[in-house]
Amino acid sequence: MADMNERSTDEHSTDERKADVAQALVIRGGRVIDRTGEREADVAVSSDGTIAAVGPDLDLAALGLDDATVLDATGCVVA
Repeated sequence: MADMNERSTDEHSTDERKADVAQALVIRGGRVIDRTGEREADVAVSSDGTIAAVGPDLDLAALGLDDATVLDATGCVVA
């Protein structure tokens, strides 16, 4: 019987799995609630998981996020 702590050779490391799924994301038009208050805005998240920008009608090209996945959050709360 195989040791439960052994990894098979076809498994990816944690870093490889993160690299496989890491991509930029833009949440458009949601109601953003943060420590500064509440407003309708876009939220851009870079591929490393950090928030790149928050604001109305973000320019994705200027942020270097042209190929980001875009989610329409109209009518939704983003907190």
